[in-house]
Formats: sequence, structure tokens, C-alpha cells
Amino acid sequence: MNLPHDARPHSLIHTSSTDTELVRAVDVGRIVRCLIHYPYFCVIRCPSKSDDIDTLPRLAKMVAHFGTDSFKDSRSGKCAPLARVSVTSDPANTLDIASRLSQTHLPLVPHTDSTHMKAPHELVAFQCVKADPVGGETIILPIDDVLRELGETEAGLLRECTYPFGDERRAILSGPPHDPLVRFFDAELLQSGKTGDHILPFRHRWALKALDTVLKDASLGHKFRLGQGDILFVNNVKALHGRSGFAKDSGRLLYRIRMRAPSLRLPPLQAESPPSRSDSDLQAPDPEWNGSLEEIDHKLIELLIENDRLDDALLLCSTHLAKAPRDLAARMLLGRLYEDADRLDDAIGQYALVCETDPSYQRVLQRLGDLLLATGRFQDAKNAYRQFLLIEPNDLETGFSLSSLSDREGDLDEAQVLLEQTLLAHPFVLRPCLTPDRPTLLIAKGYRGARFRVMRNDAGRYERRSDGGDHDVSRLLQDSEYNFVDAHIVADDLDGYADPPDFDLILNATTHADSEADSLLTLARFADRFPAIPVINHPRALLDISRNRLYQRLAGAEGVTYPRTERMVWARDRFVQILKTFYGQGFEWPVLVRPVASRERRWICENEDQLSAYFEQQPTDSAHFISQFRHPAHRSGAYNRLRMVFIDGHFYPIASVFDVDQLGDERVRPSLIEQNPWMQNEERAYLEDPYAFMGRYAFGGLMAMKNIVKLDCFVIDFALSSEGQGIHLLDLNADMNRVPRPEDAFPYVRPHIENIRIAFKSMLKQRLAE
Repeated sequence: MNLPHDARPHSLIHTSSTDTELVRAVDVGRIVRCLIHYPYFCVIRCPSKSDDIDTLPRLAKMVAHFGTDSFKDSRSGKCAPLARVSVTSDPANTLDIASRLSQTHLPLVPHTDSTHMKAPHELVAFQCVKADPVGGETIILPIDDVLRELGETEAGLLRECTYPFGDERRAILSGPPHDPLVRFFDAELLQSGKTGDHILPFRHRWALKALDTVLKDASLGHKFRLGQGDILFVNNVKALHGRSGFAKDSGRLLYRIRMRAPSLRLPPLQAESPPSRSDSDLQAPDPEWNGSLEEIDHKLIELLIENDRLDDALLLCSTHLAKAPRDLAARMLLGRLYEDADRLDDAIGQYALVCETDPSYQRVLQRLGDLLLATGRFQDAKNAYRQFLLIEPNDLETGFSLSSLSDREGDLDEAQVLLEQTLLAHPFVLRPCLTPDRPTLLIAKGYRGARFRVMRNDAGRYERRSDGGDHDVSRLLQDSEYNFVDAHIVADDLDGYADPPDFDLILNATTHADSEADSLLTLARFADRFPAIPVINHPRALLDISRNRLYQRLAGAEGVTYPRTERMVWARDRFVQILKTFYGQGFEWPVLVRPVASRERRWICENEDQLSAYFEQQPTDSAHFISQFRHPAHRSGAYNRLRMVFIDGHFYPIASVFDVDQLGDERVRPSLIEQNPWMQNEERAYLEDPYAFMGRYAFGGLMAMKNIVKLDCFVIDFALSSEGQGIHLLDLNADMNRVPRPEDAFPYVRPHIENIRIAFKSMLKQRLAE
């Protein structure tokens, strides 16, 4: 926002009073309101040309203590020292760095004063004694505008107490989300970094770079030139101030004062102060500005929600907006309240109104797109996301959502291109709420065989879901004391990345060795660059459990039967050759077939016609696995699938699932077990004593698995052989998402889920300590 000579109407006061009358004439309450509310500054334009040194301290003291017991006659009590700010050829080395820079002709990037102090001064005021007619343009950048430009991840990093100001490590951003405070001066950070022994981690340097980019954006901020006699008040913890440069021989002279200001720590004023004699001289408010000088009470809203009084919170917010229809923060809040009430259409309406006023406000276009997608208005969602990409061209979540919408439309090529472009722009993503002095886990995710799809959830809403890649390890890392960095692997994108974020352990969350072989090879090369960093489930070990390799490695393992598996490539004229290979390899009917690129889609073929029908539906030159299929039936006649989790060499039984279908559902517990108590009794027996349940020979098969599969953690699904030949292996993978959520499991299963979580966390701590 460029304001060549004026600030916003409610931040500008005109007066014809002289210096001797100014202190009595100006409306102090109005100044305080301007400093408490956006844009957190106020300019008093007066015709005086004197250099009276008493006016600024007296007026600043009245502003600082307005509404407190100390608000008395401006002449009483001690005032803060007044500083002369002019161009000096050799600023004294005894001055603090801020004062030394202010006495040069060089431009000053927006900053806050007193950053080295435990609590910076709340009030900074300037009196222009002599203006420069060419340079020295004032720049005010409110924290609201800064946060609107920053991403949530960067803002979260700036809230961490790790930045060197003076002798302490402090946060750049603080305060509650609805009332953020700022402390930043790039020169102070640079000076403290040179004299201290603290080196900022990559992620914090990255956040500082993002902030620096915002502060140097010439299109942001309120810009104006102070005239002779003008006085500027700035809320030092809510807005950053700077200026453009000017000539070395400039005679520009300002008086500056910094003060503690209890008035700016008080709640927003509820009413105007008594009229002053200069009211007739005040400029009239902008007729297009309908904002309220009072902010909505966020704390009261939170209290109402905590006490299940959502309707009262909605009423309070709606009433406020009736008086202040352009209060975008309150309108966003109302939209979120409607979301909480599952009134998504009403929420969409509120976000649309915000977009009409300011489409760049608080990522509203992205939120609007999410709700339009959830309610099935896919084209409108796509339009909202595309508009948001004009503001945030490489936004990760928006790219994922657009890819999922293209996938839904059947344009798989466009979906893949969008996905890869998005991922290549974000090889590493630091998750919010990083905490200093905590170990950082790098979660490696391969996307070669992944896609995003729009699917309908149990509540009847649509949502974006990842299909393939097996990236979710959150179930085992809840409440863990770690920082997280996601590494997105697309082809060989990590090979040339020279400066990844700092991390202490690599957790390979790419678990599908068949479809993600290229990603695993890329990760293996990346891990080789950091030989001292431990790796959970090394990618080379994972490549050894692809389906056809696993068949070869388990051949002859005592107590384990794993079906023959071969990889075959389909082409329209190759079915006869596939049949020759099929019989030559010794396959018999039935067989299980599936695309190499998918683990979930699979079919049972009972004869040549069914196998031919399967291949006719597949794209040419696609690769597929054919496996000899045999799922031994349980003595009850149903099919029983047992699941065992291996963590650091130890076994943890987790499920015994029954189904009337040989394939069953590998992810969702069938309702059959809920209707048959004897099935629950079977599962209890397996969970409580797997050795007694399985028998010595079958349990020996598990020991053989542990010695052959060199992974830190993995999951197997198996059935007990009806002939007493041990275990019949149905599936083996490293997808820890197969551990159910506690809320999805029977109560008797939940202690076993907790045991797995404890074992997983213990493994991480041990690797980090080695």
C-alpha cells in the first residue's frame, strides 16, 4: 500500500496548533487507538517549524501512560532521553548498532527498535525537525501484513526462541495468534551472531531468508514522507519501521524517543476519549473505511467454544460484523465457526466475502478451495486453487489438491505433471512447531508410484487422499519429542541438493519396493552422503523384499511357505508368450495377479480366459506380478489372516482377522468379527500368547523371517498351514500404517497397539544414541 504523503485517514491527524498548544490540543486517546489497532502508527501533521525539544517527550509520555494511573500533567515526572538522528560521517562506536545505522544516509530495512532488551520499548516516536525533500521516505510495515505474506511453516520457525539478540536467544514472533508481536533487526542479529557461539540451524536460516524477502518487498508497507514539524508514533512491537536512503550531505534531522508504554499493553479502548479543542481540525474518516476501532473479543469466543456454546460464539461474531463488515479477521473467524458447526455452505459464503475484499488475506482462497472440494463443487474448487497459486505459485498443499482434482476428471497425465511440479518445488518441507534442542527426523517419501485422489469419506464429504507410497508413520509418532522434516523424492531430485535441512535420523517411509524402486535408489545415494546418520529401514534392505526377490530369498526357509511370484510385462501380442512362461515356471490355477505399481488392486484368476480378460484391461508395456495363490482355510471354513509386527528384532502380534473372502480387506477389520464372539476369543488367544496359539514349528517360521529380512521394522500377514507346515506368508511390507489406530480397535487390542508404539519410539532413541 503506497501512501505518498498521507497515512490512512484514521492514522492521520491534522492540527493547526503551535508547539506550545499541541500537547493540550491533540486527542491522545485517538493516537492510542491508532497504535493499538492496525496499522499501528499515527502521524500528526502540524505547521510548526521550530525545533522545540520539549514537545515530543511530553506528548510521548501522555501517549505512553494514557488510561493508567500515571496519566497526569505532561510536565510532571521524568521523561525518556531524546535522541538527535541526523547524518554523521563517523557514527560513534559507543552507540548501539541501531543508532549507528540511523545516523547514516543508507536505507534502513523495516525493523523494530530495542531488540537487544528483554522486552523492547512499546513506543517509538519521531519529530521531523528538518526534512529531506528528495529521500528519507518513511516505511511502516504492520506485522499483520508480514504474516499474510509468510507461510505457516516460516511463521512457526520464527516463534522459536533460538535467534541471537544481545546475549540471549529469543523469538522473532511471539504473543497469541490473534495478537502477534514482533522483535526483529537484521543488523542486531548479524552482530549477535558474529560475537556469539550459536550457529542457526538451516531451517531457522531459511525462515530468516523468507522474512527478509517479505521485508524487502517494495510493494508492501505504508510509505510516506514526513514534513517539517510532523510527529510520527509507532507501536514498536506491532509494526516494523524503516526508511529509504538519501544523500550523504543531507541536512535531515529527526528527534527520536523510545518509551515503555503501558497504554499499548491495555485492552483496546472501548470508547472515544473526551473531545479536544482540535476536533474540528481532524480529517474526516474515509467513507469507504467501515472497519471498527474495536476488535472482536477472541478470548471470549474461545471461552464460549470451550463451554460448548457455539451458537453464542456465532451470534457474537455475527453481531460484531454487522457493525464492522470489513473486519476480515472476524469474518475469517466466523467462517471457521461455521465449519465447526458443519455449516460448510455458510463458511464458504464468509470466505467468498473475504476474497472479494482481499484474496491474499490469510490464505483464504486455499481454505475456500478446500471447502468447495469437500462439498463436491470440484470446478469451483479448482478455480479457487488456481487463483491462490497466483499468490503462492509453489504452494505444496494446493498443488496436491489440484493434482487430485485432475485425477478425478480422468486426466491422469495432467495429475502426474502437477504432482511432480509441486514436489520438485518442495524437496524438503519442515513441519510446523519445530522446537530447538530436539532431535530432527527426516521422513523420506517416494512419490514415483503415488497419486492423489478425491474420495468420499464416511461423513459424506469429499477429501483428498494419497494413494500409494505408504507415507503415513504418524500413528507411531504421536506425542513424540521430535522435529520432523519431510523429504519428497521424485526421480533423482535429491542427488543435486547440496544443502538439505539439518537432521539427526533418516526414517524411510517409502515402503513399496516394487513401484518405488527408483525412489529407494535415490534415497540410498542420499543416505550415503551422511554415513554418520542412522537410517531406519535402509532403502537397500527394502529393495531386497520386492515380491520376486522375496520369493527367491525365502525359498527353503523352514516353517515358511511363500508363493511363487514372477514379474511379467504385458503387450497386446504377448499373451501366448505369457502363457508359455506361466506353464514353464510351474504355475497352477488359481493365481493372484496385480500391477507392479499397486499393492491394493489384485485379482484371482481361475483359468486362462480370466487371465486374458485381466490383461486386456491393462495398458500396454505395463508390468505385473503373477503369484501362485493359496490361502489355507481356517477350521471354521472362513479365512483367517494373522498380522505380526517386527520392531528391532522383536515380535508384536496385532490382529487376527476373519473373512469369507479369500482376499479380504487388508486395511479394514471386517464386520464379521464383531458379530461372532468366538472370533474375538480367537484373536485374544493369539494376541496374549502367539507361541501357544501358533505352535513351535510355525513360530520357528517367524524366527526364520527375522533372520532373512534385514529391516528394522516391518509387518507380515500370514495364515497357519492346515497341514501343520508352519506359516503361509500372504504379504510382507514395511508399511507401519497397518498398525490400527486405538480408536478403531477393540479395547482388548489397544494395549498391544501401545506396546508397538513404545517399541518403535525405543528403537528411535537407541539409534539416535548410537
